Amino acid sequence: MGPLIPPNCTYLWTYTQSLALNTGNPANDNYSILHRITDFKNTDGKYRLRYVNGVNGNANEWRQTSNFTTASSVSGYQTINLYKSGAGWGGLRLTSHNSTWFDGTNSGNWWFAAGVTTLYHGKYPGHYPDKLDKVEIWVLKEN
Repeated sequence: MGPLIPPNCTYLWTYTQSLALNTGNPANDNYSILHRITDFKNTDGKYRLRYVNGVNGNANEWRQTSNFTTASSVSGYQTINLYKSGAGWGGLRLTSHNSTWFDGTNSGNWWFAAGVTTLYHGKYPGHYPDKLDKVEIWVLKEN
């Protein structure tokens, strides 16, 4: 039997889906163009990123040099605005946990997760210690 998925939390991701899904329909709840992340890198060599609770809009916003879809560690991290920062928060990276593809902790856990393959207590492990119904990752082109 597969995982039990609550009605507001209906999608688990493969790695390919976490990078590119419904690429022609940004209004779709299950949408990703992370395969194009390098198109959004700024002239200073950094990405400006936002990790958002897709239900209430609470967000962490920061810059980092490393591309979290390919790097297992974070470099060039700069805070812009943080909603929450526990559990070793310090930017997104490829995860070391088998329940998600990307996370924002350096603690061996998987808080601030994106592209999850397993739910945590029926939800996504989001802004520590919150469990979320919907997660959004935004990459913002500044210059």
